Amino acid sequence: DLGTGLWQSSPVLDEIFGLRGQDFHPDVAGWVSLIHPDDRVEMERYLREDVVGRGGEFDRSYRIFRRQDGALRWVHGRGRLTHGPDGRPTHMLGSILDITERQEAEEALRRSEAHYREFFEHDLTADYISLADGSLVDCNPSFLALFGFASREEALRTNVGVLYPDASLRRAMLEQLTRQGKLEYLEIELRDLAGQPVHVIMNVLGSFDEEGGLRRMQGYLFDITKFKLLQQQFYQAQKMESIGRLAGGVAHDFNNLLTVINGHVDMLQAQCKDEDPLREQLGEIGHAGERAARLTRQLLAFSRRQVLQLEAIDLNAVVGDMQRMLQRLIGEDVRLVTELDRDCGTVMADTGQLEQVVVNLAVNSRDAMPDGGSLTVATRAVQVDEEFCRLHPPMRPGHFCLLEVTDTGAGMSRETLGRVFEPFYTTKEKGKGTGLGLATVYGIVKQIGGFIWVESEQGVGTTFQIFLPVVREQARRREAERPSDQHLRGSERLLVVEDEVMVRRLAVRMLTSHGYTVLEAADGEEALRLLGDSGAGVRLVLSDVIMPRMGGRELVERLSRLPDAPRVIYMSGYTEDSIARHGILDPGVHFIQKPFDMLVLLAKVRAVLDEP
Repeated sequence: DLGTGLWQSSPVLDEIFGLRGQDFHPDVAGWVSLIHPDDRVEMERYLREDVVGRGGEFDRSYRIFRRQDGALRWVHGRGRLTHGPDGRPTHMLGSILDITERQEAEEALRRSEAHYREFFEHDLTADYISLADGSLVDCNPSFLALFGFASREEALRTNVGVLYPDASLRRAMLEQLTRQGKLEYLEIELRDLAGQPVHVIMNVLGSFDEEGGLRRMQGYLFDITKFKLLQQQFYQAQKMESIGRLAGGVAHDFNNLLTVINGHVDMLQAQCKDEDPLREQLGEIGHAGERAARLTRQLLAFSRRQVLQLEAIDLNAVVGDMQRMLQRLIGEDVRLVTELDRDCGTVMADTGQLEQVVVNLAVNSRDAMPDGGSLTVATRAVQVDEEFCRLHPPMRPGHFCLLEVTDTGAGMSRETLGRVFEPFYTTKEKGKGTGLGLATVYGIVKQIGGFIWVESEQGVGTTFQIFLPVVREQARRREAERPSDQHLRGSERLLVVEDEVMVRRLAVRMLTSHGYTVLEAADGEEALRLLGDSGAGVRLVLSDVIMPRMGGRELVERLSRLPDAPRVIYMSGYTEDSIARHGILDPGVHFIQKPFDMLVLLAKVRAVLDEP
C-alpha cells in the first residue's frame, strides 16, 4: 500500500525473508532494512525514482539478510503498480523469487571464466580457438608473438590456414582430428607471417555437431623451434665429427702409403744419373705423390687433425700459388682478380691453414654469385691507428698485412652480418651448406693472432678483411727449405719405432744409407725391450704416435726415465692431443708430418741431433 507503507506477504515470502516467528513490522521501511547495505541505497533510489516516480514496473535482483539467521540470500523481485481513479499509483503487486543457488552458480561460472581467461591470456603456450573453416575466434598473446601478429584484431582477421606451409598438411590434420576427436602431441612445422618455419607440438580438442561434423577446435601450440634448431645442430655436429674421423683415418692410412711411395721415388732418383731416362718418369711419380700429399693435408685440415706449424710466410706467394686452383673452384662464370701489394710484408702463419681460409672465403663468394660475377683477392700493407682500433675492438695499433676478399654477390642483411661467424648458421637452403665454413675461417684467423671483419650490402656484395700482424722475419718458400744431400750424414745410433712395416723399413733404409746405425721396433713395448735399462747407446728415437699396445707418447715418457734419455722425433699422418694442444705443438716437441721425403727426414734428424 503506497499510501500507508504497509504490506501483505505470503507464507513463502516470509520464509524467504526469515520473518516467521520474528517481531517485524510489515511496512516498506522494515523491508528496506532487510536489504544488504551495499544494495540498499540503490534499491531505495530505484523504487522512488524509477518505479513510483515514473509509474514503471519493478524488476530487479538484489541481496538480503534473512531476519531469522542473518544468512545472505539473493532474490529477484518483479512487480507492477496499480492506479486509482485519479491516475495516481496506489499499490504495488509483485512476487519475489529466491535465486541464491542460481546466482552462486553464475558467480562460480564467472569466476571460472575469469580464471580461465587469466590462464588463457598468460599461458606461455600459444592457445587459439577457430572454426572448422579456419576463421579465428580467439587467441592469446603467446599465439600473437609466435606467429608475428601485431594485434589480436589482426589475428582475428586471419585464417589459420595461412600458417600452414602446405594446404594438404592442414587437410590431413583436420581429417585426423575428425577421426579421433582430439590430437595429442602432434609435431608439425608451420610458418609465421614472415614465412619463417615455426616448429610446434600441437594439442587440439574438437567440437562436433550431432552428425559428427567438425564445428570448431581449441588448440594449444608449444613452440619447439629452438629445440629443433639445437637438435639439427647436434645432428650436424655428429655428422661432421663422423666425417672428420673418417677423413682423418683415411688421411692417416693414405699418408703411410704416400710416405713409402714418395720415399722410394726419392731414393731411386738419388741413384739415377742426370741423363738416365728413368729420372723423368720418377719425377712424374714424385709430382703425383706431392699432389696426393696436398690432398691429404686438405683432409686433415677438414678433420682438424693437422699440426699447426707457424712460419714466416709471404702472403703474396700463397695467394699467387693458389690462383689456378681458385679459378677452377669458383667456375668460369666468375672472374678472378688478384691485386697484390709488393710491400705487403711477412706474416707468421701456417701455410696450409691460410690456404684453407682463402678457399673457404672463395667458396662462400661463389655461392653468393649463382649467376656469375667478380671475385677479387687483394693484399696490401696497412697502418692501423688508434681511431680505427676504437671503432674495431679488440684490434690494436700497428703494422698489418691486409688480406681482402671481395665479391659482387647478393650481399647480406644486417641480421645475417651479426651472426655470420656463428657455427652452423647459414642462409643457404637445407642441404646446401653446413654453416661451418666462415666459423672455421674465424677460428684460424684468431688462432694465428689475426683479426677479421666483414662489410656487406644487399644487392652490392661482400668484403672480408683479414688483418695479420707483420713480422720482421724473412719469409721462406717451402721449395727453398729442401736441404741438399750434403752434410746430412751421421754415424749415431738411432731407433725407428713404427707399426707400419713398409714405412718402418723405408725410414731405416733412408737413415742407414747415410751412415746411421739403426735399430727398429714395431711398437713401444718392443722398443723398450731393445733399449733395456741403459738405452743401448741410442741417441735419437723416431717414433710414430699411434701404435698398438704402446703408443709414442707413453714410450717417450718411459724413455725419459733413462739415465741418458735419447732425443725424440714424433712422426704421424695426423695429430692427436697426446702430442699437441689445440693443434699447436708444445715447445721442445719435434714432429715430422707424413708423408715426408728423404731429404726432409735426414734434415730433421740432423737438426735435432745437433741441437745444444
